[in-house]
Amino acid sequence: MWSRTIRHGPSLSVLGGMLAVMTEGTRPEPAMAQLTAAVVAALPSLRARVPAAPAAELGRLGVTHAHPPDSVAEAARELDPLLVERLVGALELAVGGLDLVVPAELVAAPEPHTGAVAIAAMPSWGAVVNGVSIVDRLRPGLTAAIVAVTAALADRAEVASLLVIDAGDEPTVAARHGASHLALAVLVAAGALRPVRLPMIGVPEVIGVGAGVAALLLRSRPMPAGYADAVLEHQRSTYLLPFGGLMDAVVREHRFALTEGEVASPPDFSGNGLVAVVGDGIVVRTGTADGHVPVVFSVVEQPPAPDPRAGWEEVVEVSWVAPRGGATVRAARARYARPVRLTAPPWPGEYRARVHARGRDGEDDERYEVIVWRAPAGPEVVHSRRDRLGHRLRGEPEPLRAVPAHAVYRWFEHHWLAEASTITVVRGASVAEVLRGFGADPDQPRSMTSLGADFGIDPWVAVLDLGEVVLAVEPNGWQGARRPVLRAVSATGVTASMYRNVNAVSRLSFARRGDVLASFEPGLDEPVGEVAEVLAGLDFADYEHRWAKALTVIERFTGYGLDDADLARLLDADVGYPILPLLAELPAVSRSDLRGWHSLGDLVDTVAALPDDRLRALAWRVARRVVQRLGVAEDPDVARVLTSRQLDEPAARRARSSELGGSAEPRWMWMTLHAATNPNELGAALGALQAAGYAVPGFLDEVRRELHA
Repeated sequence: MWSRTIRHGPSLSVLGGMLAVMTEGTRPEPAMAQLTAAVVAALPSLRARVPAAPAAELGRLGVTHAHPPDSVAEAARELDPLLVERLVGALELAVGGLDLVVPAELVAAPEPHTGAVAIAAMPSWGAVVNGVSIVDRLRPGLTAAIVAVTAALADRAEVASLLVIDAGDEPTVAARHGASHLALAVLVAAGALRPVRLPMIGVPEVIGVGAGVAALLLRSRPMPAGYADAVLEHQRSTYLLPFGGLMDAVVREHRFALTEGEVASPPDFSGNGLVAVVGDGIVVRTGTADGHVPVVFSVVEQPPAPDPRAGWEEVVEVSWVAPRGGATVRAARARYARPVRLTAPPWPGEYRARVHARGRDGEDDERYEVIVWRAPAGPEVVHSRRDRLGHRLRGEPEPLRAVPAHAVYRWFEHHWLAEASTITVVRGASVAEVLRGFGADPDQPRSMTSLGADFGIDPWVAVLDLGEVVLAVEPNGWQGARRPVLRAVSATGVTASMYRNVNAVSRLSFARRGDVLASFEPGLDEPVGEVAEVLAGLDFADYEHRWAKALTVIERFTGYGLDDADLARLLDADVGYPILPLLAELPAVSRSDLRGWHSLGDLVDTVAALPDDRLRALAWRVARRVVQRLGVAEDPDVARVLTSRQLDEPAARRARSSELGGSAEPRWMWMTLHAATNPNELGAALGALQAAGYAVPGFLDEVRRELHA
């Protein structure tokens, strides 16, 4: 929300906090009694008009852990605009007919100034934000006075009795709680705003102010007496195993808790250095003093066996007895988002928790995992005790820990390129040779800024000449992980690359003199020979620090270690090169290994049973029919391919360009022709069929009928 106020006359101050208003002791009792009677008479009928769903959203504000707002305006901005629109639609007619007036002596806001005021506002934010902002600027302090009067009324016995909520399920209790306070706030807002007759403040804006006042009060007032039981019953009716998720746990005074209530006194961590059992749950000791830490939380029927390769430094199991159930880790989210709520099973009884920690010493990213399951009480079990903090808490000498080989590259994990990019190092080739190997033209540079601003999928690469080594970087690209590129750029030397995307899929690749030695997902595959030697001592099964480990391996293989200064030079140069992707390698397919052709279904076995001479004929028959179906048989380049059964340079260039975004070339037709040129007969037939299935809808069904006839 932005607004600008232009004034002529006495200066006005914009509401920056809650205005000090009359306390209950100084508020005129006759006026309060008069207003109380009017509110008691009007509240039930207005409350009945509030829709249940938005009322429940308001009613739950008292249980959220977001930072509480400081003013009505801030509370209004936090409300979902669609929620407010529903409230305006439901209450507009009823509020328009109200004749309730708040006595002037109860809303002692400053008198309006006598000059002119011009206000510019963004209408897309709706009645709530704009209405509150206009009131605050024209009558500063009035919304604070409305809050004070509403809060005072809520505490008077006659009104408080109307706010008492009968027992019910969670949605019902939350909706009644929200509807009652909203009706009260709207009544006071309407009664206070009507006499002052502010411009641009109609019934929708009055309801908006009331909604903001209600939101502010509901965050500070206690939930109904039966709400906790209703929540627990709701959890019990919907709780399924396995259960869990990832959250940012709130840390205060070096700890977070999995408990049913507040932790009464500081826990003692001197026993195991990580976790302490309290009356209704457990408390975990963190390295972080205050803030939040990532926690993976899960509830299972049976605990998994401890994995010593997972990289956890401290792992401890403890038991606790839940008085009611539903112990919760307080979770932090964005200020205006509803927090995650991950809970232990919502039933009383004995439970077991395995707590994992790493990074508490500050040399690594701090994170935790908590696994909970139902089990009889048992002794404490320590599975791992390796960090220095744990030793200090237990009163033990701190261990001497060797610095891992990959620690020198951890800086890159905080670089924006670590989220999604490919880093390629080439030794033994010139910059021009590397660019051509990627499929780029050394004579066609562009600004990296402009390439990134295209927001397209077309690949591009930036390079830095380091003498005997060329560094190639692809932000959000992956060409350096493809076999054709690896072969090309390593033709006269060695190449290594690491690719990682936003889904944490990665590929580590090595090539020497045109031979791809290995290209694999780190931690899943185990290369042999020369590549296995450079991987020695680095545990890729531990998913932490994969970028740092990969850069360590790249240095071992190529002799070059990525330097942040070199990377800064490359990026500051702002020079990139568009890539025309190289055609994919054509695989040699064996009848003994037909994995990877699932899109063809039962056609795979049918085609594999054909003799080799029929396979080659089938591949080109498929290619010719696709060309005819797409109406490009007269295209000279296409006709030459069908006649010569090979892709010459003009045809290959068009096939490559078909992979670019916005290309007019029929990609899957060109991929069909390319596949048909495969020297491997079975690979040619299966590849042509697979591409043809994408090129022409229903084509595979036609082929299936013909082959089965």
